[in-house]
Amino acid sequence: MDRDEVDEVLARRVAESDRIAQSLLAMDDHPGHALLVGAEREAVAGLWAQFDAYRRLLDEVREVRARTERPSPADLAELTELLTGRAVELDSRSVPLSRRGLTGPAVIAERVALDDLVTRMREGYAHVVDLLARAVDRRTATEDDQRELVRVREQAHRLRALVAEKIAVGALPEVPDALPECRALVANLTGLLDRRTELRGRLEAYRAKATRLGHAEDAALAAVHRAAHDVLFTAPCDLPEATRAVGRYQQAVLDLAEAR
Repeated sequence: MDRDEVDEVLARRVAESDRIAQSLLAMDDHPGHALLVGAEREAVAGLWAQFDAYRRLLDEVREVRARTERPSPADLAELTELLTGRAVELDSRSVPLSRRGLTGPAVIAERVALDDLVTRMREGYAHVVDLLARAVDRRTATEDDQRELVRVREQAHRLRALVAEKIAVGALPEVPDALPECRALVANLTGLLDRRTELRGRLEAYRAKATRLGHAEDAALAAVHRAAHDVLFTAPCDLPEATRAVGRYQQAVLDLAEAR
């Protein structure tokens, strides 16, 4: 490259560097930045390390360019190599012992051209932006789960007290702190109350059937109904006994229907 080309490329790279810096600063200000963990933070650090290597090379180019207003052919060759060659040295990385020869290096340094470095930074930036969005989503999901847990635990406490009053089930489990277990408890408690409601509905449906069949005044049938009704409408309700009592009444009605 001649002097004008060097100056043009340098100016373009400096402007590009400023834009990259603005993007990285915005990345650090993202609400998800503080939520990153482990390898996610390493990805951000790696991006900044690449940008530091970019800026260091530009500083070197400016230093060479500032030597003289009219650079010599040797200066232009050096500037061309810095701006277009594999002149960016990235951070050294350790070579695993299993891949290290007897006289081989313990660390290696990678050298890339500016264009290659910018491509890597674009990919790395896109990856970090995705990580930041996921981090925010994780926090939102966690907050949603916490709100849901509070709601479900309140429901579980209410149902637990109601079941303890209405259903004879012995010792009830404590309300758990984990959402899945709390939901399972709510489902179980709701099922107990629903079972009592179902039995009450079935008892009344068969009583209506008995009335339609003309057995409303049947004393024996009325006694079976009363026994089932007493179990179902006594608190706490013995659900196994209520199930058996309703079954007896149901069978008695069916027997009368078949005898007609």
